[in-house]
Amino acid sequence: MGNKGLIRIGMAFLVLLAVMGVANAGNVTGIYDADGANLVVPGETYLAYNFTYLETSVTGKTNLTWFNISGWNTSALGWNDNNVSFDDIVNISLWNTSDWSLIGNASRSDIQDGFPINIDLRNYTITADTVIYVNITLNTTGLIDGKQIAFNASLSYVSNVTGTTEYPNTEWVNDTAAETINVLNATMDITDQYAAQNQDNIVIANLIVDPANNTVATNLTAVTFNITSATLNPSSITNFSLWNDTNANGKFDPGDQLVASIPGNTLNASFTNLDSDPDSFIPANTFGRFFLTMNVSGASDGDNYRLKVFAQNISIKEGTGDSADTTESLLLTIKKVEEDSPATTVVPGQTYLAYNITYYERTSDTDGAILEWLNITGWNNSVSNLANIDDIVNITVTNATTGVVLGYNDTFTAFPISIPLNEVVPDNSTYKLSIWVTVNTTGLVDGRNISFNATLKDNESMVVYTSDPDVETINVLDAVAHPTDAHAYEGQNLVVVGNITITPGVSTNLVAITFNATSATTLTADDISQFALWKDDNGDNVFDSGDTLIASISATDINASFTGLSVSVPATTRFFLTMNLSSDIPENRIYYQAEVLPRNIVVSNGTGASSTTGPFSIVAITTVNDSAKTYVKPGETYLAYIITYAENRNDPTGALLQWFNITGMSAGTITNIVNVTVRNATDGTLLGYSNSFSGFPISVNLSNLNPSAAIVPDNTTYKLAIYLTVASSVPDATQIAVNATLVTNETVNALVVNDPSPEIVSIPSIRIIAPSSVGIGSLTIPIKVVDAAGNPLQNSRVTISGLVPATTKLTGSNGIATFNVFVVYAGTINVKATYTNAERNTLTATASIRVAPSAGAGGGGYIVTPEETTTPEETITPVETATPVETTPTVTPVETTATPVETTATPAVTETTPEKPVPGFEAVFAIAGLLAVAYLLRRR
Repeated sequence: MGNKGLIRIGMAFLVLLAVMGVANAGNVTGIYDADGANLVVPGETYLAYNFTYLETSVTGKTNLTWFNISGWNTSALGWNDNNVSFDDIVNISLWNTSDWSLIGNASRSDIQDGFPINIDLRNYTITADTVIYVNITLNTTGLIDGKQIAFNASLSYVSNVTGTTEYPNTEWVNDTAAETINVLNATMDITDQYAAQNQDNIVIANLIVDPANNTVATNLTAVTFNITSATLNPSSITNFSLWNDTNANGKFDPGDQLVASIPGNTLNASFTNLDSDPDSFIPANTFGRFFLTMNVSGASDGDNYRLKVFAQNISIKEGTGDSADTTESLLLTIKKVEEDSPATTVVPGQTYLAYNITYYERTSDTDGAILEWLNITGWNNSVSNLANIDDIVNITVTNATTGVVLGYNDTFTAFPISIPLNEVVPDNSTYKLSIWVTVNTTGLVDGRNISFNATLKDNESMVVYTSDPDVETINVLDAVAHPTDAHAYEGQNLVVVGNITITPGVSTNLVAITFNATSATTLTADDISQFALWKDDNGDNVFDSGDTLIASISATDINASFTGLSVSVPATTRFFLTMNLSSDIPENRIYYQAEVLPRNIVVSNGTGASSTTGPFSIVAITTVNDSAKTYVKPGETYLAYIITYAENRNDPTGALLQWFNITGMSAGTITNIVNVTVRNATDGTLLGYSNSFSGFPISVNLSNLNPSAAIVPDNTTYKLAIYLTVASSVPDATQIAVNATLVTNETVNALVVNDPSPEIVSIPSIRIIAPSSVGIGSLTIPIKVVDAAGNPLQNSRVTISGLVPATTKLTGSNGIATFNVFVVYAGTINVKATYTNAERNTLTATASIRVAPSAGAGGGGYIVTPEETTTPEETITPVETATPVETTPTVTPVETTATPVETTATPAVTETTPEKPVPGFEAVFAIAGLLAVAYLLRRR
């Protein structure tokens, strides 16, 4: 402990002794607090209190020795146990008011260590009654508003100075009333009562800071605002800002200076370390006004907020205050300022009300406002599938109440779109604006959404952020898919695979449309020959002859795209897509389904629809496959072809096979077949047959004999085998092919299932019909070639030989080849016939004709007259005729009836080449025969 500390202890002890021995001399009197519980301000030197010392000594002199401050006077008038700190006092001095001489004082260093504070009066001599002032000087910084000063003190003195006897004494001289430090006064002025859900610069505090010592300029160094009630979510608060009303007009406006900004996401706002900021300056001889503003984003309609400044939460350079809370701000209520219009869809060229905005004029001031601008800042990115700026051509702002136009912009090409307003709004009133948008007439895309963000600005720094509450969707057109054909057959034309109604937003023209095949499609472009687009001009909603062909295209792929159209679509209009199928579609490519993908319909105004139209019905294609059979025999039952029925894939149930109907024949006649049988081609189950018919149609009931076998499971295919039985008398090379339809319980129209190619009748054998015997002489011999059923065979090659020269002729259409011969003696004529049937097999038959020698020998030769006259197609040209002898006998043959010989030939696979006759031999033989007859007559 230093010497100074020891001295203090010693002095305190002496004072204690003196006080304990104080004489009740009454020299100290008239203790008076001149300021009477006064307020004191930073830096002030004030009269704490005064007292009178009565000079009563014999010598007329008294020496004042010590003024000792021992502690706080807790019984002083107005004391509330809120004493200052010792640093708050920089000087305590005592003064003689008679000549204003300094009696003694304690400096800051003497005070800061606390009680006791001993002031050495240095034997200050008093010769008369004296009024003594006790003055206190306060610090200029670090004070706390509301702190108090009042202490207990004692005065020590020695009276009768220089007398024979001196009288040391000590008397209490306590401060009778407390002084209170007044750093500043703070009041809360009017604030904003309403704000938008998204708004900047909402005045939530209007704080007046009045420094108690206004003789000097100061700075606001710190302030904290605390909520007293709030339903506003802190996450909605994006920012707090503190502003200095530097233009001193008492309202928040662009002339105010920003002091500091802090992030939001909290309900309280605290600003510190502002003393170095010149923008927090408070001039001398006045007060400072500070605005606290809040920015909110996404606040809920009806949220509220209220605050105050608690005691000692304001700091200026001199200290902190106020000693009491400020009043609360006005209750701020969040309002939904946007009011959506009833419009949900808009059409090309339409001007529609997008939404209304309600503007709340500030309640934190006492004059009105001017609406300056509405700025469309950009699209509302919380909305998907937004429009392009080219999709709108005008934005107009009107007074929602009167309809008066406040401003518009129709020349924009990019954001922001600024619309000047210059509209006066009376104080504390509301004003409703309407935002109107005009849609372009071309280049639109169906389903795109119009929703933008906008800011409304006034002359009081209010910035209200708004967004269209609900989007408006561009409706270029609507498209609806309707059922299409569920069944078709290969080779079918005009299969309806698209049935779509287009409803435009406004009257327009169809420019292009594309139909896309879905994943259910197994057809390829090779299976489709043509697509065609039709307009349902007669309006009966059915594809028929009353519809108009718009365009047709060759199928280069499985999608159908039509461009370069100009088809009027004034209102809802129906279009059909048809396709022509090839005649040979494999069984693994039998399904087709189309749809119209989004924005694949182009009209004069733009493109649509916004979503996929369809898909349409899946068309299942029934196919036919020819059997491997090419040639059939008379009487044979053969597999003509196989039908693959594709079940309807658009329903959850299977199908029932009902009828197979032969409607006609593409080759042959109805007499060529005697039975029709239909079987399950997979397991051979008999489904039905018909063997009693004389005309078309030939109907086979498929579900009568075995109903369960006629059921086609859902989403499967079913193979039907068609068997035909050939009549026994069908001529060779006859072609047989039927035309038919298949009917099930699913088919609206019967499916055409024609035999793909005919089967050819091929006979297995031939026969020769010829005379059994002939006489001698000049003969005409008809030889007929027929099949097993007796049908004549044309172009059969017939050769005779033996008694006659070998000669070959072809049969005519009646199957007959006629030979003219001259026979001079008895014997045998050999006959051979060959025929190439439909299968290119060579069939052979042989026969012999007996030549009788004379009538007496059993009948002379004769001529068989055929029933039909035949013109042979092959003629044997005779050699030059010889000159006969002088005597020419006349030979009269005896007429003999010949019995035809019928010979059945065995077919030979290898064609037999007939013997070629010697040219002219027949004539030579005839001359020799005449010479022989003449010789016999002469001998007689």
